[in-house]
Amino acid sequence: MMRKGSLVLGSVLLVLVVLVAATPFIVRWQAETLLSEQFQVPASIADVVINPVDGLIAVKGVMAGDALALDEVRAELDIYSLLSDQIVVRRLLITGLKLSLDLQPDAVQVGKLRVPLQTDENAQADAEPSPGWYVEVLNLQDVLINAGYLRDPAQPDSHRQHQLSLQSLQLGRLNNDLSQQMPVSLTALIDGAEVGLDGSLQTVPSMHFEGRLQLAADVSEFADYLPLAIESRVSADQQIQLTLAGPQLDIQTEGQLTLVNNRVQLAELSPLLTGPLTLGSADWQGSVRLQLLADQLQSLALTGQLKTSDFAAMLTEPVTLSAMDYNGQVTLTNSGAENNLSVQGDLNLQKLTAGETGSAGSFSAKQLNIQIAGGQLLSVLVDHLMLTHLDLHIERQANGQWSGLPQSAAEISEADNQASATGSDSDADAPKADNLPVFAVDRLDIDGRVSFTDKSVRPVADIAFEDLVVAIERLERGATQSISIGARHHESSTSARVELTGEGNFLDQPANGELSLMLQQFELFEVSSYLGDGIKSGQLTLDTGVVITDDKIKAENRVRVKGLDIDSGLAKTANTSDLSISVALDLLKDGDDRIDLKVPIEADLQNFSVDTSHIVQTALGNAARKAAFAYAQYALQPFGSLMLLKNVAEAAAKPRFQPMVFTAGSTVPGDEVQAYADKLVQLMLDRPGLALTLCGVATGEDRQFLMDQAAELARSQAAPSDEQLSAQIASQQPASQQQPSQQEGAQDPPSAPDYDEALLDIAQARGTAVRALLLTGGIAEQRLYACRPTIATGDESPSVTIDL
Repeated sequence: MMRKGSLVLGSVLLVLVVLVAATPFIVRWQAETLLSEQFQVPASIADVVINPVDGLIAVKGVMAGDALALDEVRAELDIYSLLSDQIVVRRLLITGLKLSLDLQPDAVQVGKLRVPLQTDENAQADAEPSPGWYVEVLNLQDVLINAGYLRDPAQPDSHRQHQLSLQSLQLGRLNNDLSQQMPVSLTALIDGAEVGLDGSLQTVPSMHFEGRLQLAADVSEFADYLPLAIESRVSADQQIQLTLAGPQLDIQTEGQLTLVNNRVQLAELSPLLTGPLTLGSADWQGSVRLQLLADQLQSLALTGQLKTSDFAAMLTEPVTLSAMDYNGQVTLTNSGAENNLSVQGDLNLQKLTAGETGSAGSFSAKQLNIQIAGGQLLSVLVDHLMLTHLDLHIERQANGQWSGLPQSAAEISEADNQASATGSDSDADAPKADNLPVFAVDRLDIDGRVSFTDKSVRPVADIAFEDLVVAIERLERGATQSISIGARHHESSTSARVELTGEGNFLDQPANGELSLMLQQFELFEVSSYLGDGIKSGQLTLDTGVVITDDKIKAENRVRVKGLDIDSGLAKTANTSDLSISVALDLLKDGDDRIDLKVPIEADLQNFSVDTSHIVQTALGNAARKAAFAYAQYALQPFGSLMLLKNVAEAAAKPRFQPMVFTAGSTVPGDEVQAYADKLVQLMLDRPGLALTLCGVATGEDRQFLMDQAAELARSQAAPSDEQLSAQIASQQPASQQQPSQQEGAQDPPSAPDYDEALLDIAQARGTAVRALLLTGGIAEQRLYACRPTIATGDESPSVTIDL
């Protein structure tokens, strides 16, 4: 019995040994057959090892064409779990896996194996229950997966290829329905980007990952998944939540993000950006939320703080800044075919430059809110806008083009110039207020310097405003603006200032409000190009009260000028059809070298020119001329007043006082001329800047006087003397019948006389006589000029003309 029992036990053991020895071969054969059928290519397995004692199973050298290659799969089974309804694997290790797959909207293709994706949530419930299994720890090492991805089945060119190189992936607590939260630890390269993940993953009912993400990547490899062209190197250390529910992908991160060597193309999102922008570096601390639907961007929201360096962008002109600090939220959403951008938060820029015309030490915007939809700017709202150390230079070129202004302002100025030149009405083409972007700034503060160069005039005008301080409240349509502007406008004097204050609805249509403008000691040489007529220097003080009512401007200006210096040579050559400003101002300058003048202005705001010459040449000129005429009439009454003598040949008007009238043939000033001269002396003493040109004039009356005088002389010479009468009586012969040759002292009759030389002598003597009267009255010799005497051919009276 003992031998029989031993024989049975030996037989059983032999069978078991044979089964254990044969099982690996059977398993390998069955696995090769299954792989060949699934992948539809020859498959092979180099070795299968099974140890039933400790539950170790090892599979080495798996090959399935080009679709699958595997160095080794090692599993440690819980042997006792084979007796239950759930197989437990304590540890599963996969090394050296190489897999090529193609992701499609409804399936995953691995070689010729097509694995449908589960899209019906109820389909799994209807399927036959599968044996349960549980893996405590899954380790993947040295895994290479080449994944192709078709973004749009209707567009074959949307196919993307990516490569995943897993250095290490560890998953825990896997079960057959993937319903538990699984701890995940991953280090990998995705298209060369270094990725590290530590967290937990749950795939049913939707895939959800929550944990820590570490990333170092070249963003340009993935930029085609966003509606932006981005070139950048990014590194991140963030907490991340990723949820994939059907076609909806939601990614949220919180932490730090650093980008270097950045280049971003945002042209379709910003109406101002005409080219790419670049950043030296960007540090982001905050959260990012990205939502994709069927591989299309739905929204991108960034909330936190962004710090950048070396920003450069092409707007209407190149813009650079050394650093930017933004704390807030940026949201990019896609609604149909439009991309919408929202920016909310606090912005601070350092060392801002715009082309070669403007710079600022810093620019900050508190509670900034920008809305852009479909490439159109909808609104810009700012609680407090501050611009410090501004240095802005604006130029007007010789052809009238502007530089240094924003493009829209320059275009508006050019349109205004063209409309003024053609006389066209641009109201029909003007944008409606309802279509304009909403722009509102609760408070605007600016300090710095603004300069202006006008190359369209000669000499070129250069004006600078130093120590500029601007404060404006409620800068928006429909609100009442409060304005305060102050600046120093001459570098060598701290007292030379300009100040503007006021309140009103200046952004509304029509505009209404009141302004007060004060200029102190403004140097006229800075605007001599607009004054013209030989004005070289002087200090201008201006007090202006401006009332704007329904786009109509009415201004009352008090103008005071001190130290006016005029080049009389230039003033005389000015070609004008009216009294020149220089002469008018000279006539108004008092003995203290001052001019006090009221200058009213009335104009239409829509057609009001920003050109300085509108005020200086038009308003000031008209007021000066009007005041000059009134003053001359008052000072010289009743003997004279100011008049303009038109010169058709020169297309000019010569200003002069009423002439001093002489008696025909006389060169001696009469009582009226002497009284007139006394008035003129007093006027010139009161107006030390005034110089006069005196011209003696002989006329037809003088010629007639000389002719009458000559005729009287001839008659007196033709009458007989007493001796001749006595001789005639004695001889009884009429004196008229005696021959001239027989008369003692008889002469030949004179020919027709030429009186021009005598007339010029008379005219010269008159001018000299009047000049002597003025010199005697105390007028300096250098203020009196003489001109060539003239003979008038018209019906003028004998006189001395007095030109200014």
